[in-house]
Amino acid sequence: MGAYFKSVKLKKSGYALLAIAVLLAVAHFVKQPVDKRTQYEQLLNSHPFSQALSQSTDEEGAENKYDRPDLAMMQEFLRTMDPALLRPTPEALIEVNTQMALVRDY
Repeated sequence: MGAYFKSVKLKKSGYALLAIAVLLAVAHFVKQPVDKRTQYEQLLNSHPFSQALSQSTDEEGAENKYDRPDLAMMQEFLRTMDPALLRPTPEALIEVNTQMALVRDY
């Protein structure tokens, strides 16, 4: 009878170890949720336009500062990007410009 109880104990401890291992594996692979602001910030920092802007300022010397319309457009794209759509929304500016004109003419 003693051998039977020893094998049952080993089985129970084996299941307990297996359960702990599964829980540790799940905890390792499940990422912490990232809030939307942090996610958007990471998107802006990793965006190719953002990287191009930082590289261009490093490459240019202080004496070789020329107007760069392409860099201005990249900066404007990033500045006016809608966080929900992840793109600029120039169609929303039509309504805003109309309202501003009404206020200005009043």
